[in-house]
Formats: sequence, C-alpha cells, structure tokens
Amino acid sequence: MRRLDIMGLVVAVLVAVPMVSSGAERLVQPVSIGGKPAGGRGAAKVDLERPVMRELHVEQIQKAIQKHLEADWNGRVKSVQVTVIEPAGPVPIPSGIIELQFPLLADEGGLGRRTFLMHVVVDGRLWKTMETLADTAATVDAVVPTRFVKAEEVLEADDVSLARVAITDLKHGYLTSPDAVIGKSAARSLQASTPLRAASRLSILVLVSTN
Repeated sequence: MRRLDIMGLVVAVLVAVPMVSSGAERLVQPVSIGGKPAGGRGAAKVDLERPVMRELHVEQIQKAIQKHLEADWNGRVKSVQVTVIEPAGPVPIPSGIIELQFPLLADEGGLGRRTFLMHVVVDGRLWKTMETLADTAATVDAVVPTRFVKAEEVLEADDVSLARVAITDLKHGYLTSPDAVIGKSAARSLQASTPLRAASRLSILVLVSTN
C-alpha cells in the first residue's frame, strides 16, 4: 500500500506542473494588432520607437496655399482660387502640431500653374521641405458702366458699379474704384457691364470742372 501512495504522489506533481506552465505562457503572449486573436497569425508587437504617423491631405495644402496668396496679394485681388495638382493624394507626416510655411522667393510667379516650395513644420521643427504644383486664379471687383454711356458724357455715381471679373495677370489694368471715374468723361462711348481699363476705353479721362 505504501508503494501505491508514492505513485499517487508522483502523478499529482506531474499534473500540477503543466497547469502553472500554461498560466505563464498566457502572460507573455504578444499584443494583437488589427483585431486578430493574440498568438495567432497576424500577431505583432508595438514598436514604441517608431513615430505615430498621420496624413496631410490635399485639401489642407490647398487651403494653406490660398491663405498664403491672399496675404501676399492683399489689396490687389478680391479672391483667390487654388487647385493642387501634386501631390495627388495624402502625404504621411508625423503626429504633432503641424504648420505649413511658404518662403517668399524673389522670383515667385503670379497666376496660372506654378510650383510652391513648402516647409512642413512639426512641433516647431522643420520636418521636410517639399514642392507642390498648383493652378492659381484670382478675381477683382472692376468698375463697369450700369448703362450705355456716350462719348464725352460725364459719369455720375449712378452710372457705374462694381462687378466680379476673373483675371489672368496680376497687372490686369482694370479700374477698381468708382471714384476714379465719377465726375469724368470718356473719350469713347462705353458699353454697359463692360469692365473699364485705365489704358483702353478710359485712356483719356477729362476732369469736368464744377464751375
């Protein structure tokens, strides 16, 4: 009977050990990424040294360029339109406080398709400098006659108004202030709703004396 008791003790120990071992294995399983079961296919460990990335979208770049041009062309145009061509999709960038900066260059162009040099600043530090290709357009509020005006007829306040006009050059030549024409007469007849330029139909302005 003593021999059987010893055998029973040995069996009990062998059963207890696997139970402890099984519990220890569950504690060291890797974290599952992507919703797959831990320890199965697709299990991965988190890399704490790799920076967490986010995306800079085309719409954000487009808005930043637009604000840059609005500040640069302040007083010269009424509105600015920007369409980004490159990059065509989102740009991976590190997480943090993002700021897009556009250095002012001496040879910076005007309207049309142009390349912008863009500094991507993350948390106050320059992360990357990249080129962005975009189409730019602008509008101005130009002076237009509200009616047909005969040659040598004096223009009064009711004879002119402002109309939104698309421009192809920042040196467009349109008159943008009604005060520039009120009280003056044109050398030629003026069609209604035709934007007035200082160097065309109103190339010769005669100031009419009030006396």
